[in-house]
Amino acid sequence: MPGPVPRRERRSDFQHTRRRIVEAARRLMGERGPESLTVSAVAHAAAINRTTAYQHFRTRDELVRGVTQHLKEHNLTSLVYFEECQKIDDALAREKQIKAWSRARKVELIESLNPSWDDLSAPASAN
Repeated sequence: MPGPVPRRERRSDFQHTRRRIVEAARRLMGERGPESLTVSAVAHAAAINRTTAYQHFRTRDELVRGVTQHLKEHNLTSLVYFEECQKIDDALAREKQIKAWSRARKVELIESLNPSWDDLSAPASAN
């Protein structure tokens, strides 16, 4: 006989269910607009019990606010990610500039230390 089934944390279930509801509501809002959104329709789209959906969002307005908040958080996260990527791109571009400048200085230094081929082929002056 199998051992006891471990209990799931209620908090993680709550957050998971809430995310499912918000995602379903976001999809339905995108298809139909916020005016036609109902908690019952969202519960059906999220494949959860209608009572469970109402425990998370008592009204359509609360549900719309929940979706709006989710989108704000998502957009803020995307913006932060974009800014970090931009910083990396700027750093890589700066590194490329530094490498090009360094190569140019090396060439100048080598040319100043070594005589050119023209200097080597010219006859030596008599002393």
